[in-house]
Amino acid sequence: MIFQHSFDQLFAVLRPYGDNVVTTAVGYMMYIGGMACAWELLSDLEGWETNPFYFLIAVLERGHWPLGVVNGQFVVI
Repeated sequence: MIFQHSFDQLFAVLRPYGDNVVTTAVGYMMYIGGMACAWELLSDLEGWETNPFYFLIAVLERGHWPLGVVNGQFVVI
């Protein structure tokens, strides 16, 4: 139920672009969320206090999709 509710808008926006785009987007979001949660499990250890995935989640929450680093610059759509 949580998954479906979380991705309802994503499905609606990306559905016209085909199942491959929807599958890629869902996989990406689940990967980032999973990595952020996994990092939190280690956050009590020295050197692991700052979760580097938070900045990606903040970008996603603002409606952007990070593509990666191109020519030394972080690119989002």
